Amino acid sequence: MSSSTSKLSDQTALVTGASKGIGASIAKHFAAAGATFVVNHVSSKVAADRIVSEIAAAGGHSVAIQADVSKPADLTRLLAATNAVVGKLDILVNNAGVYEYAPLDAITGVPATGSFAASGREARPSTAATFLAGRSRKKVGS
Repeated sequence: MSSSTSKLSDQTALVTGASKGIGASIAKHFAAAGATFVVNHVSSKVAADRIVSEIAAAGGHSVAIQADVSKPADLTRLLAATNAVVGKLDILVNNAGVYEYAPLDAITGVPATGSFAASGREARPSTAATFLAGRSRKKVGS
């Protein structure tokens, strides 16, 4: 990493759902800016490990941690593992999508507990843990 790309050199970032798509892009950009990065994934270990390798190849520092952030116990474990591995958390991006498969005619709207429910909340681990741990998932159509 060059000094011109070290705006976040003393920051640690966690993006939920960072093993692919938008989350992977966010991970690479934060790491390129110098952040130590936690790549969270729910089931895509191979994809998460690929992102970690790409960040390392570019001179960055990252680790992959598996957790399903829709489950309070997993979220608690993710935050504890982040603290144990990197020592702190400065930046949290709630990117993981929580969705259910259902026939189109059974979908009546965007559930309040879905992908964008965390918009506008402070990016602090305690706030995220309190918010996400208090969510309940409801199956579409039930």
